[in-house]
Amino acid sequence: MQVQPMYGGAMQMALPNNFIDTSLVRQVPDNQEVWVDADTNQSAILEILEVVPDKTGEELVRYHFEELGLANKCTKDEMRVVATKELVPEDLKNLEGMVTTAFALSGEQFAQKFNESESKNVVNIEMCVIRLCPPMNADLLLSVNTPIKVNPKSSDASLNTACTSFFVDTVKSLKLNDPGLFA
Repeated sequence: MQVQPMYGGAMQMALPNNFIDTSLVRQVPDNQEVWVDADTNQSAILEILEVVPDKTGEELVRYHFEELGLANKCTKDEMRVVATKELVPEDLKNLEGMVTTAFALSGEQFAQKFNESESKNVVNIEMCVIRLCPPMNADLLLSVNTPIKVNPKSSDASLNTACTSFFVDTVKSLKLNDPGLFA
């Protein structure tokens, strides 16, 4: 694992050494940091989002899981939450005093890649939503996407699906270096 700068160094998090910054090869929205392992298509995405005002706690992380599923063109039957967990201060030591609530979720989605509607892959999703205190007033969404069963008709069919889980270590490594990011 190697600590990588996010948002021009305003934040940082640790990722596996073989992950590359996707913005070097394609356009990525300003509110996102997208990193990927080209051999496995495992990805880590950190997003800064506006606070979803009517959602908190477990309801908030489930909301973002469902939103991701809709973006992945999943039906309700193609999304399954395996577990949820409230994150405690020990999980977020680098964000001490900055968090109002934080929840993690593990689940699976039958997601299509690009427009491959006939060849959905089973993807393990590990995500957490970290709500930052005022004056930052933002939700951080970290999601790690790991293909676990690739459809033979998918453009990812030749990828290696032997991936390691690094989600917990990445969550624990999240650090805000410059609160001005939220100004």
